[in-house]
Amino acid sequence: QAPLDAWFAAALFAFGGSSASLLLMVPLLGMLLMVALAYFIISRHVGWAGAFLAVLPLVFATQAVNSPMSYVLRQSLATWAVFAVWCFEMAPDRPRPQRWFALGGALVGVGLFLDTFFVVLLPPLLLFGVLRAWPMPTRRRAVTALAVAFLAGLTVSLVMMRNAPASGSSISLGAFRGNWEMLW
Repeated sequence: QAPLDAWFAAALFAFGGSSASLLLMVPLLGMLLMVALAYFIISRHVGWAGAFLAVLPLVFATQAVNSPMSYVLRQSLATWAVFAVWCFEMAPDRPRPQRWFALGGALVGVGLFLDTFFVVLLPPLLLFGVLRAWPMPTRRRAVTALAVAFLAGLTVSLVMMRNAPASGSSISLGAFRGNWEMLW
């Protein structure tokens, strides 16, 4: 497990000081970003009303959608995946779509470092990226950019996981023991 949530918390602490309520803002901000990106993606295809109805379950019933997403360590996984989908969705309409496909591919590749559960999302995310690039006249370059960036991100993920110390720096419940006591 990568310390992405810890990095987000550290960034919030740098601006607002350290407090238990600020620590709880990390998954909340990730959730809000995920809902906003999902709304934007869906509204491009079905309009604002359809997108509003489609994201309501994300807003009000996170347990019903997927209970692990409500835990702090899984929220960055969901937000990261939706951010990659957003990049793939935006790519065909941009002047330089290869850069957007490359960014989405890199996000998918590095996603494995965030959480090993991300491996479940690899096939659908990559398939979505390829399908978004397929109708484009420059699809060969777009798919190549996506593939190269994904492989680069995957390589970075694997190297970072291999070089991570066996104990002490990985996120676990034990690493949050002090924060847990502070919250309660």
